[in-house]
Formats: sequence, C-alpha cells, structure tokens
Amino acid sequence: MTTPSHARSLSVDNSGPERLERLLAQNTELAVQLSRLREENAALKSARKEKAARDPERVKLKKELENRFAEIAELTRMIEDKGGPPSADIAAVQAELEKVKGDAAELEHMLVQTFGSSSWRLTAPLRGLVRMLRRQPRPAPFQTRYLSYPE
Repeated sequence: MTTPSHARSLSVDNSGPERLERLLAQNTELAVQLSRLREENAALKSARKEKAARDPERVKLKKELENRFAEIAELTRMIEDKGGPPSADIAAVQAELEKVKGDAAELEHMLVQTFGSSSWRLTAPLRGLVRMLRRQPRPAPFQTRYLSYPE
C-alpha cells in the first residue's frame, strides 16, 4: 500500500511545475483582464460624472420642450374652437390697413410739399447752423415709403 501512495506523490511532484506554470499563466491573464476592467470602470465613472453634470441642463431643456408642446397644443385647441379666423375679421383688418397706408401716403405727400417749398429751402442754412451749434448729426435724407413717383 505504500507503493501506490508513493507513486501518487511522485506523479504530483511531476505535475507540480507544469501546474505552477499553468496557474502563473492564468494569473497573468487574469491580472491583464483586471487591469483592463479597471480602466473601463474608470472610463465609465468619468462618463457617469459627465452625464450627471449635463443632467440639470437636460432636465431644464426637457421641461422647456414640454412647455412648448403644451403651448402648441393650447394654441391648436384655441384655433380649432374658433374654427379659424373669420373672413369678416380679415376683411376688416385689411380695410384698416389700407386706411392707414392712405393716411401715411397723405402725410408723406405733405412732407414732400414742405421740403420742396421755398421757405424750407431758404431756412436750410439756419437749420444747419442750429444743428452745428447743438452738435447734432445731419439727418438722413427723406425717402418716401408709401408714395410712388414715376421715374
């Protein structure tokens, strides 16, 4: 019986250096994997911190976007409730616009007449002297906006 146990110890002794080399190789491989995983973990932690730093801004933008969508929905509902702008209102606004344009053209015509008058031209040096004494810049030349003259 001593022979089998002694033979067993001899076979363990023979496999010891091979096993040790295998374990060392595994240990080296595991150390490399551990190092890589630690680097990945550090990168993930850094990314998580960056994301956390952007979170307040993202939350703010998301809230603002939600508010805009709610505003759009409310305006859409209001338009649907009214059935769109009535054509009578549009016609009234257009008529008022034409009236205002006519008034502006009339005022421009009066200005053109004033600027062309002999009294305006005779007092030009006096107005220029007053502007110079008050250190005011020369006004821009008058241009009509509502009157159209043939060229």
